[in-house]
Amino acid sequence: MKEWNNNFDMNCKIENIIADKCIVSVIEPELLSGLTMTLKEGICTFNLGDVSYEIDSSFAENVEFLSVFTESVKKILNSAEYEKLENGNWLYTGMSDWGKFLLVQDKTSGYPVSFRIPEAGLSITFSN
Repeated sequence: MKEWNNNFDMNCKIENIIADKCIVSVIEPELLSGLTMTLKEGICTFNLGDVSYEIDSSFAENVEFLSVFTESVKKILNSAEYEKLENGNWLYTGMSDWGKFLLVQDKTSGYPVSFRIPEAGLSITFSN
């Protein structure tokens, strides 16, 4: 079991351009405002102003947060269990290297509401 010792909040915008391209833009904290991460065809590109850095998915396995999140998303798409909650939203569950993950998906829009791995102290809340 890995231990997560950082505690910080980020406000990000997520755009799904096409089925194989996703852009995450940091809005807050101000220090990282303007930082974007684009995922397309297994390549992750970070951009901030004129600086750009590209990594492939094999490198991402060594970045703890990115690794556990991408691993969980793959499992959600391939093998996660799901159930409809009382409020109509969908709950997806499965196991990651860090423990059990839980993803809540909005019943109407299909957007994610939250992603958590309680054992690792990892909690992400999405808003539109």
